[in-house]
Amino acid sequence: MLLACRCLYNVVDILPPTARIIVGHGGLSVLCANLLNIEYIDVAELTVSTIELISEDQPVQVLKAGGLQAILTFLDFFQISVQRQAANAAALMLQAVTPPDVFEQHVKPVLPTLAQLLQHSDPQVLHSICECWRRVIDGCIAAHERPREEPSNLGSLVSRFAAEASLRVKLRFSFWSI
Repeated sequence: MLLACRCLYNVVDILPPTARIIVGHGGLSVLCANLLNIEYIDVAELTVSTIELISEDQPVQVLKAGGLQAILTFLDFFQISVQRQAANAAALMLQAVTPPDVFEQHVKPVLPTLAQLLQHSDPQVLHSICECWRRVIDGCIAAHERPREEPSNLGSLVSRFAAEASLRVKLRFSFWSI
């Protein structure tokens, strides 16, 4: 399993267009399943790195495959370098404005986790998580500006989490300045 993950990582690293082939043949679901059912930590760490690479080229497809949930579920169990990669991959997945159905299914369930991660001690992870929040809010603003057929409460949901997240960051920075 480890050798297969290394090969996959190296192929995507050397030839980024192969990410489309992996996505097209259902490889993302296998990678996400590896992260949700961790048997070997080194395989999981390499999977995080591979998902980060694929997220650079195919962010929406990784998001639709459940990559955001998978990459953030066991974040605390990884070494700090892998946590940084996972947080960066999460930010990459959220860079595109996602359709409301993708938001409801794949982003909304992860908002509480993203709010908790605003208390992370590592500045690079915290920066990536703040970037996630910025992109979620940008996506909600873009969705709100689009004409829609039925009212949605996404704005109030994100506003509630954003307010809570903002308060946590403010409290944290005020604590540091003491």
